[in-house]
Amino acid sequence: MRQLYLSEKGIKTIKGLDNLKNLNALDLAKNQISVIAGISHMKLLKELWMNNNKIEDWSAIGNLEHNKKLQRVYLEHNQVTDESNYRGKMKLLVSWLVQLDATLCR
Repeated sequence: MRQLYLSEKGIKTIKGLDNLKNLNALDLAKNQISVIAGISHMKLLKELWMNNNKIEDWSAIGNLEHNKKLQRVYLEHNQVTDESNYRGKMKLLVSWLVQLDATLCR
């Protein structure tokens, strides 16, 4: 399996994905997730959709630094995106990103 779409499923925590090591894209948008965890083993993950969840602070997204192939992350409509210098902080955490939300990284 290369892509998994689980948007709008009422998911609160990311679990049960341990065997999905070859995912390229994971869509968990529009759920109730507050922490990005349980995906560090997905070494081929390039695209992560986490928009419209309940991610409030930086401690909830720190695990993204383990996903070295990650190119696109969508976090808009989470409380953490309202913080000052959100884009700058994300670029420090995941410096290899190509796109954050709907905007290309430079």
